[in-house]
Amino acid sequence: MITQSTQSKLVFKTDVSQAAADVAEGQFLLNATPAMIATEELRQQRIITMGQVDGPRMRGCMIKPVIDSGEIDDAVCNVSVFGINPIVGHATKDLLGWDIFKLGDLVCTASTLIATKGKYGSEQIGSYRACDTLVYTPTTMGTALAAAYAPAPSAHSPADNTQGYLFMPDLGGVFGLILAPADSKPFNALVTLIS
Repeated sequence: MITQSTQSKLVFKTDVSQAAADVAEGQFLLNATPAMIATEELRQQRIITMGQVDGPRMRGCMIKPVIDSGEIDDAVCNVSVFGINPIVGHATKDLLGWDIFKLGDLVCTASTLIATKGKYGSEQIGSYRACDTLVYTPTTMGTALAAAYAPAPSAHSPADNTQGYLFMPDLGGVFGLILAPADSKPFNALVTLIS
């Protein structure tokens, strides 16, 4: 779980594609949590933690999407962005499950090779392509949250073979964010929390 500001860290220990990203909207009891985040270990690896409702919070995060270098220049990768909040018991405050809701869709276009995966903190062999063209489209809920809790998410899309990024602000006190690839391309993202 990415929990400290000013550190950049890959979201996924190993690159993921749609096959590993079976996240859906809804309320889920712990024993029915989507497989992508079914265990505490997976949640630690795959949720970008924005903070606790009653504790310290991040102002937002910068997400720099990357695609495996085996994909061609101008390959397109689609990623769904979900918010996640814990569901706790009324009296005991024990964790009962998760409330997951879709905030938007991110379309990433790969460009130039940028670095070996090791330079990004990955233990995998190979290199990454930067995503220099990003288009973020919020859902109706994502639009409503952005209107109520400005600023809105914003994609920096240089389209010039340099790394683009998505800025996701703290929207409505959401506990965390999940990036779920929606196609077969090996995807990852370097994330920096902003305190």
